[in-house]
Amino acid sequence: MPVLLMAHGDAASRNMLKHAIIKRYATRPPTVDSVKIIYRGYLNARPGPKPKWIPLKATAYLKTSGAMRWELEAKPPKAPARTLIESYDGEHLLTQQNDDTIRLVSDEERIRSIQQRTWAMKAMLLTPLCEHWVKLQQVGSLAFRAENLVLQTAVTIHLKPDFGIKQLYVDCVNPRSKQRERYIIEIGADLVTIDGLILPKVMLAFWNDLPWFELTPVKVDTHSNISPGTFTLGREFARA
Repeated sequence: MPVLLMAHGDAASRNMLKHAIIKRYATRPPTVDSVKIIYRGYLNARPGPKPKWIPLKATAYLKTSGAMRWELEAKPPKAPARTLIESYDGEHLLTQQNDDTIRLVSDEERIRSIQQRTWAMKAMLLTPLCEHWVKLQQVGSLAFRAENLVLQTAVTIHLKPDFGIKQLYVDCVNPRSKQRERYIIEIGADLVTIDGLILPKVMLAFWNDLPWFELTPVKVDTHSNISPGTFTLGREFARA
């Protein structure tokens, strides 16, 4: 199947995206409406010059509609597991820590942050960047910017000479520091195929230059119909 590139933009950025997709998927790029990815890895529980890495399980739910749910479960040594859920249904941002009260977040910068980080996660799959509501712009010989015209947010993607993804980033609010920082995802050299989806074998996330987590995908589900309640954490909201 040829790459169907409906995104707007200059010829150079469109060409880079096309070659990146071919590098990842050859001639069979997937069409994914919703995906659930389970990762295993390590979380930096002590940002700073002496990081403290603890085991981490992370689960990402993504839909093309813009909904996203991100679950982190960290297991410090000789201590109970700590959990964090951030979930966005396209309108509402909800958070929950350690099975505590579900909190509805009204801060616009926090909502903007998860929109931007969700777009970065989707950009890592590459094929969402082909949509007609995406605008591409070259920003370097091996770098381009992909703007989501619906959310009015953009991710910058740097490629390797062979057109594999090297790094991508967005500038947004860090929920931990409450400061605006650069959220960076660095991609390892190797790819892995899990349940039919080709993904980077290693993904490292940073806030500015401080490492946050290192993850490897272990399970993928692209076939299930993720219910709306997954993103609202079971709460019901009136829709306009």
